[in-house]
Amino acid sequence: MRMNLVVMSGFLMAAVTLRVVAASSVVPETKKTPARPIGSIDRRHLVTPEQRLILEAQVQAVLEAAKIRLADGTTIYAPCGTFYRGLWPRDHEYVVEGAGDILKPNDLRAVSKLLILHQKTNGWVPIMISPELTNFAYVNGGPKQETDAAQFFVKPVYQDFLRSKDAAFASSALEPMKRAMDSTPRDEHGLVWIDPQRWHTGYGFTDGTGKSGQELFSSLLYWECCGYIAKMARAAGKEEYADDFTARAKLIEQHIDDLQDKKTGLYFAASRTCRQLDVWGNAYLVYVGFPDDARSLRISRYLADHYDQFVYAGQVRHLFGNEYWERIVGGDCSPGIYQNGGYWGTASGWMAYSIAQVNPALASRMFGDLIDYYLTNGPYESVNDAVQHRRNKFYSACRREFKRRLVAGTKGDSNLAALNESVTP
Repeated sequence: MRMNLVVMSGFLMAAVTLRVVAASSVVPETKKTPARPIGSIDRRHLVTPEQRLILEAQVQAVLEAAKIRLADGTTIYAPCGTFYRGLWPRDHEYVVEGAGDILKPNDLRAVSKLLILHQKTNGWVPIMISPELTNFAYVNGGPKQETDAAQFFVKPVYQDFLRSKDAAFASSALEPMKRAMDSTPRDEHGLVWIDPQRWHTGYGFTDGTGKSGQELFSSLLYWECCGYIAKMARAAGKEEYADDFTARAKLIEQHIDDLQDKKTGLYFAASRTCRQLDVWGNAYLVYVGFPDDARSLRISRYLADHYDQFVYAGQVRHLFGNEYWERIVGGDCSPGIYQNGGYWGTASGWMAYSIAQVNPALASRMFGDLIDYYLTNGPYESVNDAVQHRRNKFYSACRREFKRRLVAGTKGDSNLAALNESVTP
């Protein structure tokens, strides 16, 4: 469990992803939201120019506070400049995706090369590297890696590729990326799998939970990264890699409904332990453009209709209502706090994007509420003021999630035009 730079840069990430109908001062009734075509909502910005300036200033301040240098001179942004010092690839990628224009290209490339250099023969890449480059962590609970470790290695390589268009580097990274993806446990349906008999950590932002069986969030990340690898492989003329990962993505598409709740049409976080509706995961499914439109609209409508069950001050809890995880395995995750009932800015961008598909005014209100909270209290990794819970002030992940999605295009700013395309290979 790590993560405050991600909150605000994610906050800005949302700003760069959504261009929607202007928000009115009165939010329409959120019940029975109407259907509309999914995708680009090319009307007016969800936030005012003044709000965007506030976000950008906050991101700059947090990035400056979080900036540290590794022993080899590479500049990185620690998730939280005090407690979570060092390179955490998951949080690093969120910052790159949400505020990558601030990073120097050489530093972005250096991080990818560092992960490749310290990849184990079994495909595992580090999940944490100390600033001194003396400590390399590979696991965070159980006998295997977190189920998103490979994906958060692939994603920054892809971000590098989007900016540099360096097909030669992408080509050199194909085999390391394949070995990392191969090391991620999956079942016969292609979904990421956590063995209930040999439990290990799943998606990193739920590493305090005991999810087991098929896992939704890491499977979505896996599908997303299959598309990225296929694109890089085709740019490098390596069709065998492209075909391989296209097939892996298609397999997930064919079997994602293994995790579907037939009553609501939403998706469970996992198929065995913690078989509970995943608020973050459903919003992320819509955000990354997982097929098909009818599925996404169904999810967006449900989330908009049940907004008050999981949003507080623009921040998002992992589960609906007063529900708590079936199994907690570590950390301070008592009911109502942190990953077990706390509200996070990390998921706010995905959620606002999803809700904006059917109710742009509600999504705009969500942004306004979050901005007001941050200006009054500062950004935290997670909060729940009802039980006096606030953790890790100035956490970077929450800031990233809004920046990229808030103000410019549908799936990325002008520097990330390729993200406007579906990630489906």
